[in-house]
Amino acid sequence: MSLRGVRVFLQQKERRTGMKRIFSLILTLALLLMALVGCGRPGKLVGTWSGSTDVTELIAAMLAEQTGQSAVTLDSKVEIPLVLTFERGGTYRMSFDTARVLDVLSDVVMGYKENLRQVFYSQMSDGYSAEELDKTIKETTGMSMDAYLDAYLKEQIEQMSQTLKDGVLKNPEETGVYVEDGDRVQLTPQGEASVSCRFTVSGDTLTLEMQQKDMALTLNLTKQ
Repeated sequence: MSLRGVRVFLQQKERRTGMKRIFSLILTLALLLMALVGCGRPGKLVGTWSGSTDVTELIAAMLAEQTGQSAVTLDSKVEIPLVLTFERGGTYRMSFDTARVLDVLSDVVMGYKENLRQVFYSQMSDGYSAEELDKTIKETTGMSMDAYLDAYLKEQIEQMSQTLKDGVLKNPEETGVYVEDGDRVQLTPQGEASVSCRFTVSGDTLTLEMQQKDMALTLNLTKQ
């Protein structure tokens, strides 16, 4: 091979090597673009949703435990209002109004007063009339039956409020990551274990079904 032939060969090799590098770069950019598009593709959950979760059964169970009854039935629902946002990048944020939740709790428990009065009379009667029990309460506590029940229920509210503040209301704004898979979404709060929920989206309505220990929670949300 002549010197000129060697030079031509080397130039062609450099061009071929350069083309390989260009093709490699193009392929890398294409894969990166596909990954970015995949991450940014809107899922069913992306957006901001607002609504509430019904914790009536949870509050009823807490009230039954606090009052020593086997079961308690509440006359009205206890719902926690919340806002849940799913971002395109796979993160979520959930916030709720702690003060509103505790106000609702207080109203519901104080509304249980007349039921508690009947429970008290039935458990403590032992042959005594309601008037006699009222008189006994007055003599032993210095309060009327109404005042006694109010004080008792307020004490229960304080205990339940503290339980909620230490638990579900501990972080009024929760952040984490989520993975959407079919009709399920896995929520992983920052620093906590993951929770898997079943969800359905119908128009602007999102329903999340979450199992917490022995109790199921349902979130009914509307897209903002």
